Amino acid sequence: MSDKQDATPKGWFGTGYRKMVALLTGTAIILGGAVGAQAFSNSKTYQHMKLSAAFKDGRHGGDHKRLSELTETEIEARIERMVKHVAIEIDATSEQQVQITGLVKAVALELKPLQGRMHDTGQQLRDLLMADVIDRTALENVRAERLAEAEQISKTLVDAFADVAEVLSPQQRAVLDERIEEFRAMGRGHHRG
Repeated sequence: MSDKQDATPKGWFGTGYRKMVALLTGTAIILGGAVGAQAFSNSKTYQHMKLSAAFKDGRHGGDHKRLSELTETEIEARIERMVKHVAIEIDATSEQQVQITGLVKAVALELKPLQGRMHDTGQQLRDLLMADVIDRTALENVRAERLAEAEQISKTLVDAFADVAEVLSPQQRAVLDERIEEFRAMGRGHHRG
């Protein structure tokens, strides 16, 4: 009889009740984790993470080229990534994404040379102001050219915003407006400290 008592396990798992509690607890943890993982995989956060991981060249910290410095391929890749991120937030269809990508790409390619010239304005003005003789006519010409280009950029951007807005539903535009305001609020909060 004493042999039979010694064969019974001692400790916490020694009783059937404790084994049942341990089994149920483990099952609940596994099921809870699976449900939580499924919910996370359906979230917009996960979709953004997956999209970011898919772009190998999407270095968020180091590659900040100006539009004028990008190749057409780089411009297209950045626009596609941007549109896909926005599409997640507003539940845009693939057809809408294609339309918006085409519109934004056309505008970016149109503005690329203007952005380069606008960026070079500071150096042009500096060179004119540092010359032995100040050429007021040349300064005025640079100012007038850049003002005309700024007008063209402004008109092109407003037209592009209207074109993109027409692709989206009123509900999608409202969600996009909310996201833009949230982004602005985060930026203001970040710069206050």
